[in-house]
Amino acid sequence: MMNKEIHEKLLEILKIIDMICKKEKLTYMLDSGTLLGAIREKGFIEWDDDADIIMHRQDFEEFENKVPQYLQNSEFYFDYNDRVPKVCYKENPQVRVDIFIIDIFR
Repeated sequence: MMNKEIHEKLLEILKIIDMICKKEKLTYMLDSGTLLGAIREKGFIEWDDDADIIMHRQDFEEFENKVPQYLQNSEFYFDYNDRVPKVCYKENPQVRVDIFIIDIFR
C-alpha cells in the first residue's frame, strides 16, 4: 500500500471513530503524530502509517462495548489482544488507529 492509500484508510477509520463517539456522546482527542499532522500538515505526516487517539478510561470502556456493533459488516475491526487497543483495517492490520487510555488517579 502506498502512503496515500494508507492515509485514506486511516481517515476512514478516524471518521468511523468520530461517528461512534458523537452518537454515543464519548470524548476522544487526536494524539502524537496524528495531532501534529492535523495541525501542521492539515492532514497526515507524509511517512505516518498509523494514527493515534486518546480517551479517558470511562469513555474508552463505553467505546469498547459499543464499537463491535458499529464495525460488524465493515472492513475494519476492533483489536485489544495486546496492550494497546486499536481499530484496524482487515486487509492490512498494520493500518490502524491506536487508542491510548488516560487514567486519572486521585
